[in-house]
Amino acid sequence: MTPPAPPDRPDWSLANRLEGLPLVLAGPIVREVTEQSVTVWVAMKAAYTAVRLSVYEDPEGKRAPVAAGGRDPVRLGENLYLVAVTAAASQPLQAGTVYYYDLDFGGRTLTTRGVVSNASDPAARSAVLAYGGDKLPSFALPPADLARLRVLHGSCRKTHGPGFDAMPTVDHLIGRSRGDVTSGNPWALIRPHLLLLTGDQIYADDVSDVMLALATDAGDVLLGKDWVERLPGAAGNRRPAELAPGSRAQLTLDAGFTSGVPNADTAKSHLLGFGEFAATYLFGWSDTLWPATAPGIGPVEERESTWHMRGAVDRVRRALANVIVYTAHDDHEVTDDWNLNREWCYRVYGDGGARKPSELALRVLTNAMSAMAVFQSWGNVPGRFAADQPGGLLLAAMVERAAAPSDKTAIDKVARLAGVPLGPPPVPSGGRAVAAELPRDPRALRHDYVLTWPGRPFEVIVLDPRTRRGFEAGPLAPPAVLSDAAIEEQIPGGVGPHVTFVVLGGPLLGVPWIEEQQAARADADAVWQDDVEAPGLRPRTFHRLLGRLAKRSHRIIVLSGDVHYGFGILASLWINRPFGDPASLPAPRRVDLVQFTASSFKHQGQGWRSTASLHQDGYEPSPTLGLELGHNPWDWAGWSERLYGQDFSTGKPGSVWQSSLHEAAPARADVTDRGTLLRIYRPEDWRYRLHYLPGARSEPPITITPLQRPPTDAPPEEQLRYQRAAGRAVDTNARNRTGKQIVGVNNLGEISFAPGSDPADIPLQVSQRLYWAVDATGVPAQQTVYAVTLDPTDDSTVPGQVWEARK
Repeated sequence: MTPPAPPDRPDWSLANRLEGLPLVLAGPIVREVTEQSVTVWVAMKAAYTAVRLSVYEDPEGKRAPVAAGGRDPVRLGENLYLVAVTAAASQPLQAGTVYYYDLDFGGRTLTTRGVVSNASDPAARSAVLAYGGDKLPSFALPPADLARLRVLHGSCRKTHGPGFDAMPTVDHLIGRSRGDVTSGNPWALIRPHLLLLTGDQIYADDVSDVMLALATDAGDVLLGKDWVERLPGAAGNRRPAELAPGSRAQLTLDAGFTSGVPNADTAKSHLLGFGEFAATYLFGWSDTLWPATAPGIGPVEERESTWHMRGAVDRVRRALANVIVYTAHDDHEVTDDWNLNREWCYRVYGDGGARKPSELALRVLTNAMSAMAVFQSWGNVPGRFAADQPGGLLLAAMVERAAAPSDKTAIDKVARLAGVPLGPPPVPSGGRAVAAELPRDPRALRHDYVLTWPGRPFEVIVLDPRTRRGFEAGPLAPPAVLSDAAIEEQIPGGVGPHVTFVVLGGPLLGVPWIEEQQAARADADAVWQDDVEAPGLRPRTFHRLLGRLAKRSHRIIVLSGDVHYGFGILASLWINRPFGDPASLPAPRRVDLVQFTASSFKHQGQGWRSTASLHQDGYEPSPTLGLELGHNPWDWAGWSERLYGQDFSTGKPGSVWQSSLHEAAPARADVTDRGTLLRIYRPEDWRYRLHYLPGARSEPPITITPLQRPPTDAPPEEQLRYQRAAGRAVDTNARNRTGKQIVGVNNLGEISFAPGSDPADIPLQVSQRLYWAVDATGVPAQQTVYAVTLDPTDDSTVPGQVWEARK
């Protein structure tokens, strides 16, 4: 019998339900998998001396395991234990094999009643995590055959975002592949192999009132009665529970955060306490903590949108248990605009002078970044969480804090090891040529990493553009999304494999008119509102990134999210001297780089100039207002140093490219229309052509019967029939355009290669399939495919030289 609710706890409180819930609160989630080891992450409500992981080749787990290992869970609260447990393989794991796994909790396993499910039927308990009647969850390593590789990616999952959640589509795709098995298509080769979550796994700054109520309550219960956090500074030493849902907007502004500027209502339920951050991850990845019905808190629309996610989060849980998952963070896991520019840093970290650090903001960053470390980074590179490594030191510090939640020394230690900056970025000398990084403890955890598997013709480079960015002297100047040093450290030197995947939170290549509008933003409110931080807004960073990547691989696939719409862009590059290099390359490099953006899982926009408008009108939602694509394809040339008067003769007066030639390096020229150029007398260092990819939508276009306007003297009823038919034709044209160039509704991306793809192929066909128009269970009604051929031998895709010798 469920005990009555405590006097200060509502009926839906976790305190009334925790005892009756299964042991596992979230997970298992398959994380790092190599040929030598498998790591699985899990969150529990109780402790065991060690959690053991066993990996099998049979779905029943009856034969001897091929990998095994154990690890003690970490106690973060009275009722919250986390562990990323690694099993070492007795012999190398192979592609083409489906591996099954089980966890042992002191004699109880995943299929034991009360571990992941309280169902009395064993088959029902297995179905929580497994597919097609299998007993255990499973995964398959990425194959060496590119034509068989399936990579899923997506970002931006706001609990109360409009529309149905697209993340359950992962479950749909895994389940569908289970039913498509044939003798020539074994499950290991046709199922999704990797899920790359490219940022904003949670929204800490934009939370529905009902979600905050659930997170605050669950956080308090999971951490326990002795884990009491009092928030400093503007919070006035109050506990998170004393800061009611819907009442936190002004508090976040007082803390120095810019989330919600200029619409402060966005941040009315910002997460603050560590327990709130931890609980929000658990709610996002599992249905275990959710109450059966929504508490009557907050606006009705928010509650309904929040419960849309709750309705299918069990499918998200099963999906995460059956595909190898890697994550990259962005700003919303912490707060909107996190480290956006120097002014934001001054608001939070102080300026070293009159402006003092914000105590409340630093505490929230400590809570957010330490939660991000244990819920995300721990599984990406488990080796960093060994006892003597930065992650291991952080885990130990978090255990110390759990034992003394109000001890400032313990809190400060967690902050340093989690990577909270030690102060503002120093003011660089050298103007725009230099961008300074935030100072951090040298032992702080790193979040970038590189994935490789022996014999695979590809690698995955996951960048960290949030904690390692650079800042010019101007307070609102767009940042270097990666400092020069970070570019060198995070992108390996030397020549990589046949294909290099790069995960970058926001697009490297953006929609031009959007970035032009961002570049024109000068006042602070607009900078915060429009997220003025795209790589292209700081040419030095943009071209340094392009050059570093071009030296790494001839075929680059950039996966990005963040912007809440999906699209594809091909950049065909010819580089003789990469920006930042002191000399030309031994031979020019010809590189094809395609960027595939998939966003959002659950955060589609509404209204004019939103993602809904982009979904219908693509790259040119309003040419009459200047919201258009200048050229497609679009050709550019660049020089590592600025050009002077003797290097060129003027073209059309006032043309845009001319001003860029006079700016600080790099110098750039739009050379699409050669009529705007008369003479350039210095050889360019690089050239590139941008091709904004059209998509092929699954739903065939609706045929429109050609209309003939009636004569002016035709009867009024004939004129009226024509006007109505013309109106229907306009609507049909709009429907035919919708979701073809840009997908502006909730979506999931899948990357695949054409049949027959082989590392020996020079032309390599790759595509992104965006699944959208999902229903309440994640089943998509529509697909848009962006297909492109990467052919670094094809010089016809790069514009010819733009310089000529002076006569």
